[in-house]
Amino acid sequence: MSGPAVHQLLPTFAPRDAVGNHTIKLRDALRGRGVESEVFAQVIHHELLGSTRSMTEVPDDDSWIIYHHSIGGLAGEYFEERPGRRILIYHNITPLEMLDRWEPGVGAEIVLGRDQLARYADICDLAIADSEFNRTELLELGYRNTVSVPVLFDPAALSHASDPAAARALQRSRRGTQLLFVGRVVPNKAQHDLVSALALYRRAYDPQAHLHLVGSQSFASYGEALRNQITSLGLEEAVTIHDAISDGMLAAHYANADVFVCLSEHEGFCVPLVEAMHHGVPVVAFDSSAVGGTLGGAGILLPSKEPDLVATAIDRVVSDPALAAELARAGRRRAADFDLNRTAAAYIEAIESVTGPLGGH
Repeated sequence: MSGPAVHQLLPTFAPRDAVGNHTIKLRDALRGRGVESEVFAQVIHHELLGSTRSMTEVPDDDSWIIYHHSIGGLAGEYFEERPGRRILIYHNITPLEMLDRWEPGVGAEIVLGRDQLARYADICDLAIADSEFNRTELLELGYRNTVSVPVLFDPAALSHASDPAAARALQRSRRGTQLLFVGRVVPNKAQHDLVSALALYRRAYDPQAHLHLVGSQSFASYGEALRNQITSLGLEEAVTIHDAISDGMLAAHYANADVFVCLSEHEGFCVPLVEAMHHGVPVVAFDSSAVGGTLGGAGILLPSKEPDLVATAIDRVVSDPALAAELARAGRRRAADFDLNRTAAAYIEAIESVTGPLGGH
């Protein structure tokens, strides 16, 4: 190997996580260029212990360090204190007011994360945002050298992974319109608004409609409130919350869905939107944060998430096969923009803008 080493540092390194998967793919892309590249983390999931090193082992030499920032913590202090040659990848920080009501303990990490993000503006040679929405925030903080490059992931990864048993189970239980949202069960993802929209949609259009919520629960208090809402609306048989599931089961859900509905208040990118588009699932989404930029005009974008507006938009898609087909085609075209080879090349180009040519290529 020749040229400088380029290592990555992050607070938590976990499998089946958007940031963790991104980190692995960037490491692979760097190594594919003949670059020495390791991953260092503060907290390491047991499945990744063999391929990750503690942040205390970050080399104090002329290598470049890429830091993945999404929350405050000690790893960020390591990044700031290490002299020279720093690149930031910003994955966004959820606003405090969306979370502290449900999980007061998270407030300190968010406040620290915001403070650290502001301080990094003067020490980074380059800051990469994974959406224009996130890049705007960096510019407002005074970052001078910024670029927007999408999250590294493979939209086609689920194409051939559908779990036959899961697919059969979904088909057997299928009654009415099948609505899907994929994302952690947290307040900013606004699953409660999806439940409200479902209740109105069932009353006005399809009493058999079913909502599938796929994602792990992060805040117990919000999860409990969501389940109470479902019960109070009499929707126990109409909403299914699926915790962390396998890729095969997730692929089955995309294959089963009639409409992917996203009413999230805050997204830094939103990978599931691209997964849905890749699978040809028409998308109805509330125009917030990075959602419109990720969709790129390939879905129905709503100016508000009033239940009647959401329900009407869903009905438009379901009752008009030509519209649904056009949205599916537009979605697949848009998903192709996130092809892994294309985005990995864009990342290498961005990094080389400050490091110079990498590896032996």
